[in-house]
Amino acid sequence: MDAAIERLHDAVVDGRAEMLRFRQNQLRQLHLALRTKASEICAAMAQDTDAEAAEVEAEFYLGMEAVRHFYEDLDFQKALEDEYAVARGKDYAHRRVGHGLVVLRPTSHTRFFSIVSPLAAALSAACGVALELQDTLLNLDAALRQILPQALDQNVFCITTIVSDPVILASAILVDQTASSSASSLTTQLKSANSHRVIAVVDRTADVDAAAT
Repeated sequence: MDAAIERLHDAVVDGRAEMLRFRQNQLRQLHLALRTKASEICAAMAQDTDAEAAEVEAEFYLGMEAVRHFYEDLDFQKALEDEYAVARGKDYAHRRVGHGLVVLRPTSHTRFFSIVSPLAAALSAACGVALELQDTLLNLDAALRQILPQALDQNVFCITTIVSDPVILASAILVDQTASSSASSLTTQLKSANSHRVIAVVDRTADVDAAAT
């Protein structure tokens, strides 16, 4: 097993990833790092996609909003009450724990959001994340290779080229946004079959200006 992924497993086993303050800190650090490098990230996205500035900024904003959402969803006071529920003679039947390891295989479309949103969700859920970034010429990938490892604890996050070990994949949740087929398991695989057709309904009679306001 890869040493970096082994560290992720160890962190899950010893329970440090479940500590709410730890999860809050990871999300806070992620948000701070992305916010600090906003200009660099947006420039990389623009170079990779030739998208308009407004589109790039919208994607960056949505990614940051995802991090904020998952951070605010962590309720420290409630977590504290739940932790000591048994000591007060109360049941804690609704306790939920993270699955363990999440392998994230991002798509090239809206790549920043496709990485940041599931990454924040996994960290919030007390999971370790192995992000697959293969060797490409994408400027965004190069930027994230520098930013993310510096922001996040190496015991709950790593970047790898590809996770192919069947033992690891069998015990992990695979978030595959590049899949050409549907998931074979509804419990451990989240696949986006990007070859499937999608129906879109466009109302050409709508008042676009009114909708925008």
